[in-house]
Amino acid sequence: MSSSSEPESAYAWLRLGASLLLMTVGGVGMYVMSVALPAVQAEFGSERGGASLPYTATMIGFGLGGILMGRLADRFGVIVPVLVGGLCLGGGFVLAGMAQTLEQFTLVHGVLIGFLGCSATFAPLVADTALWFTRRRGIAVAICASGNYLAGTVWPPIVQHFFAVSGWRSTYVGVGLFCTASILLVSLALRRRPPALGHASAASVQRHQAAERPLGLSANALTALLALAGVACCVAMSMPQVHIVAYCGDLGYGPARGAQMLSLMLGFGIVSRLGFGWISIWDHFYSATLGDDPECLEAVATHAALACDTTRVRCGSLVYSVGYRHPAVLANAICTIDQLSGGRADFGIGAGWSQIEYDAYGIPFPSIGVRMDQLEEAIQCVRGLLRGLKVAHAVVDEAHAFHKLCAVHCFTPQGQRMALKAGVDTIEHMVFSDDETIGMIKEKGTWMTPTLAHRTDHAIEIRKEIGTSKFVTDKMKKLQPYCFDTFQKMLKAGINIAMGTDMGFDPEMGTNASELAIYVKLGMKPMHALQTATINAAKAIKLDKDLGSLETGKLADIVAVNGDPVADITCLQEKKNIQMVMKEGKIYADRRPGGPTKNVVNAQPGSWKIIDYL
Repeated sequence: MSSSSEPESAYAWLRLGASLLLMTVGGVGMYVMSVALPAVQAEFGSERGGASLPYTATMIGFGLGGILMGRLADRFGVIVPVLVGGLCLGGGFVLAGMAQTLEQFTLVHGVLIGFLGCSATFAPLVADTALWFTRRRGIAVAICASGNYLAGTVWPPIVQHFFAVSGWRSTYVGVGLFCTASILLVSLALRRRPPALGHASAASVQRHQAAERPLGLSANALTALLALAGVACCVAMSMPQVHIVAYCGDLGYGPARGAQMLSLMLGFGIVSRLGFGWISIWDHFYSATLGDDPECLEAVATHAALACDTTRVRCGSLVYSVGYRHPAVLANAICTIDQLSGGRADFGIGAGWSQIEYDAYGIPFPSIGVRMDQLEEAIQCVRGLLRGLKVAHAVVDEAHAFHKLCAVHCFTPQGQRMALKAGVDTIEHMVFSDDETIGMIKEKGTWMTPTLAHRTDHAIEIRKEIGTSKFVTDKMKKLQPYCFDTFQKMLKAGINIAMGTDMGFDPEMGTNASELAIYVKLGMKPMHALQTATINAAKAIKLDKDLGSLETGKLADIVAVNGDPVADITCLQEKKNIQMVMKEGKIYADRRPGGPTKNVVNAQPGSWKIIDYL
């Protein structure tokens, strides 16, 4: 699949723009009757209720037609229902403009304009947009769906103008011709089929499987509830939406003013559609209740939890106070939270909320002038860390000036790209990444250290046993599939990999061979895994001229094993299988048959010491 057909690509955004335009054009069928109602009532000599029937028929047709058009989109691609809708919508307007009775007018509105027309430019386009976005799916769908309200914003003043100038019949015919021509033209941007689901990553598949029963409901039950919510929502809007123009005329304000009011009302609908779907927490050290036993929901922890426990909404904290947050630590936290959320994190920084937060931890509360200086300094620091490379370049240049290597610990593709541009020698951890960043790593030949043993279920259990908080262990479990997925992507791309474990609580000293077993389980060849701990590790730290392989002229670093690690990589995890360890030609541990009677280590060349842990 070409990169232009991938989710989040430039074409995906172009396609979103085309969908927004198509929905805006097709939406005229939903809002034209609101403006035409007085003219239709006068033309056919009907009561207000009877003249409202075309609008009712249109909306019923719109709802039922969405099901049909969605079915066509599933089977043939979204372009088919859009083409059908463009032809029927345009033809419907032309025929409605020539209708001789209210019954004919209502029938055309219900069947051609509603059922086969504007229905094709709403639900199918929203569903199609969701297939072209992953990280930014929420905002992309919101932008697309805003076309419905955008239509209600721009069309009422336009059609009201032409009603006044040319009459409603001529306007209907003109709108029909415009709709058909513009929809057929713009629909050409939708010719490609959406990305194949088979290209989804392991992590995204796991997230999809976890979301198969959102809110604990089956897909059909959730669909029914959403449909009911949609009806309940739109009932509240239907009366003012269809009658506002006519009612303004009744009150003496004129239909033009009513069209403006309708446009304004639906314009604010755009704001609600784009703005809702965003949750913000506050950055306070104290409880919201300020009761006798307050619970403190610290902002970074709460923000991260929100990112992990949601899948669609944008989540943020406005604002983080720079008075008690180090900007470098904050920038690092936000990058991690943004990756945890799949690109849905927002944040702002400010000069402090009130003295209560400061007093809670005994932090002096400075004057407003000092806090504003802190804010300006923090803005520059955070902006530089998130977007700039000056700091990273300075660190790398300083290390290289002293002939030292520079290793960077980072979790996110943004951090990886910054490190790569700065010229680091190794990047520690494989947590998040993307195709662009993996391509940069491959091009530069930078060494990656996975540290996957620290991400296993066993490591998480060790953390629990030593009292690590549930939030941290839950986060470790949340990161786990991303780490393994990133490793497999980098292995497939041919990235240089050197073994590393992030050794601490687990794996314990001497048990880091478990890292190699993880590599093999995730698809690496056993010999390749052994090389990551030997020659690859030596190359990563620029010592491969002396270390890493058994060659003439190199230091004699040898581990003799009872077993064949190429056949069974896990044999390295059993300490009893380690028969002999030689470093620089000196035997430091020996349990070979015929060797010393006890496990010994040559702590200092020439002196033997009995040990019991080998």
